[in-house]
Amino acid sequence: MTCIGDWRDSLVLNKQGRVRGNYRPNIEVILRHHPDIAGVFSGDVASGNLLVVSCPPWESSCGWEPRPIRDTDYAHARMWFEANGICSNFGFVIRAIENVAKEL
Repeated sequence: MTCIGDWRDSLVLNKQGRVRGNYRPNIEVILRHHPDIAGVFSGDVASGNLLVVSCPPWESSCGWEPRPIRDTDYAHARMWFEANGICSNFGFVIRAIENVAKEL
């Protein structure tokens, strides 16, 4: 059950009523609001680098520390989306992470 104004209300669905995966705005909404992944990525304004600033759901939190983003993070993020029923092409996931990280 969703509440009025729930972030999931802004997701675009396909004809079957599932979240449309190959749609970058959906990927960005999820990166901003899903409790498991929101706030994981950020941008460093001074250096222009993208960072992983909180433990992503594909890593163990034991001993985890913030770090620069790695190529493998994009692949793991895509696999996380797929494990959550949202299939999207790799390019959409990369661009969505970059866009959302630069906002923070």
